[in-house]
Amino acid sequence: PWGVQPSTVTAHRGRLAHFQAFCAKRGIEELGNVRPETLDQFQQYLREHSSLEATASIKSCLGALRKLLKSCERRGAFDHGFHKLVILPTVSKEEGQDERWLSREDAQAIVEHLETYRPFTKQHVVWAILAETGIRQSTLHAFDLDDYDAGARYLMAVNREETDTRLKNGYDAEREISISEDAAQALDGYIKENRNPVTDEHGRDPLITTWN
Repeated sequence: PWGVQPSTVTAHRGRLAHFQAFCAKRGIEELGNVRPETLDQFQQYLREHSSLEATASIKSCLGALRKLLKSCERRGAFDHGFHKLVILPTVSKEEGQDERWLSREDAQAIVEHLETYRPFTKQHVVWAILAETGIRQSTLHAFDLDDYDAGARYLMAVNREETDTRLKNGYDAEREISISEDAAQALDGYIKENRNPVTDEHGRDPLITTWN
């Protein structure tokens, strides 16, 4: 109720589902029956019987449980500080690294390769924008042709929920995103030479298009 995104609610439900399953197997139907030893058993359960393998995933589940217990403390269900009995595992640097993460240097190398061998293509302009601005792909998909100001070299992120391109943080995420001269040149060339001139079902002209 305090501006939490639906995706956040979904994530917490998914993480707490493991605790629900654990309690169901042990016949625990009321929070009042959760004891310190219950929390220890749950952590062991996550390591041995759940579908979770990565330490980071287990830590996320335990973190969600801590938040739940802390909320229950404020309502008098547990003594103050009970949530601290949930011990979060330490995630090593290797375990915590997302293998899908791309270094800035590698991203720039990809952009330079595309600039040389596939200039002004959709791939070139997508990589140029994402590598330079760090925006989400959903934000990239939300750009319309008119959101690009070639003279001032910026893209305008606009929340358009009514036409299916909601920004992650809604209207709070609306902003001007400055781009470099190189990225602007890539966009200008793409729009002039390779952009498919299509209109979507809402009558909008997306900046990045396919024939569909």
